[in-house]
Amino acid sequence: MIITRIGSSFTTDLFPSEFSNQMYFSDDSCLDDYNYTSTFSVKYVISGFEEYVVEGRHKRINPGEFLLVDNRSEVSVVGAIGKGISLFIDPGTFAQVFASNLQTTERSMDSPDHVDFNDYHIYEEVYKSKEGRLQAFLGDLSSHLVTGKKGSDLDHDPDLFFSLSECLFKDQHEHSQRLGQITAKKKSTIQEQYARVLRGKEFLAENWNKPLQLSDVAMEASLSPYHFHRLFKKCFGVTPHAFHRQIQLDRAMEMLQSGSFSAGEVALRCGFTNQSSFGRAFTGYFGRKPSSIMK
Repeated sequence: MIITRIGSSFTTDLFPSEFSNQMYFSDDSCLDDYNYTSTFSVKYVISGFEEYVVEGRHKRINPGEFLLVDNRSEVSVVGAIGKGISLFIDPGTFAQVFASNLQTTERSMDSPDHVDFNDYHIYEEVYKSKEGRLQAFLGDLSSHLVTGKKGSDLDHDPDLFFSLSECLFKDQHEHSQRLGQITAKKKSTIQEQYARVLRGKEFLAENWNKPLQLSDVAMEASLSPYHFHRLFKKCFGVTPHAFHRQIQLDRAMEMLQSGSFSAGEVALRCGFTNQSSFGRAFTGYFGRKPSSIMK
């Protein structure tokens, strides 16, 4: 595996005719228009932006976000400015991880549905959530590349693409299970509804410290309040309100453990109207009073 750094002197004719296990690190560069057939691919933006057309659908990636591209998808580079990472996974590498993890997955299910690798597809989308194995993997990788951390020889790491493939498979398995909870006649309708639910989930996470109404979140997701509430609970097992509250309380715990804030300050910073309602919610969630956490 070789890391190719894309700088101002790089031109698209330097790309190979077929991608395998390869990593490209764009360092404040601007790419020309370029069309290609992709392998399984992950594109992560550190700064600036990247724009693509994947199978006819426009995708824009902003800092901290990543795009997943399915094997054999047709891709056009529309524009790319700034720092970013593009990783291409050889199908043979991913097939090994797929086979190994599928066996583990099937053993944990009562009535497994056999999935043939040739019929396997990843969910092509721009992912904005800070959660997930792949987001953590990409965050660590970008840190190594940008800061040049010592003790890591990425250029000769034989396990990197196996680790990447495993993160991708496990995250995608969770998405597949959620997609399976949505019923519609067309696969494209299921994917569109799921994309809207994810958009609402990201809105809840981004505005974790603000009071939100279900109608506001549903509008962001371009769904009716009832439809969004029903689909969200089907996909994630909790209501939008419960998910929002969980984030608030988890952040509250972090603040209390830091010892830098009083319980009243934490309550206000986490979106609670008063300390009393915060105390009840915190105790109900963690089984401990806020005062027992403070250093």
